[in-house]
Amino acid sequence: MEGKNTGIKIIACETAMSNVGLTREKIPENLVDEFAPIGGIYVLNKIKEDYETFWI
Repeated sequence: MEGKNTGIKIIACETAMSNVGLTREKIPENLVDEFAPIGGIYVLNKIKEDYETFWI
């Protein structure tokens, strides 16, 4: 994946994945950098640490 060389980290929300029937096993190994049990809380914690976020 080209994004791996851009410095962008891809986090998958396991709650959102569950809502659409996805599991970790269904995601290609090189696609996601990290899984967050609840994406919203993960993002809020990163914002508190002065990280920049991008939502899609």
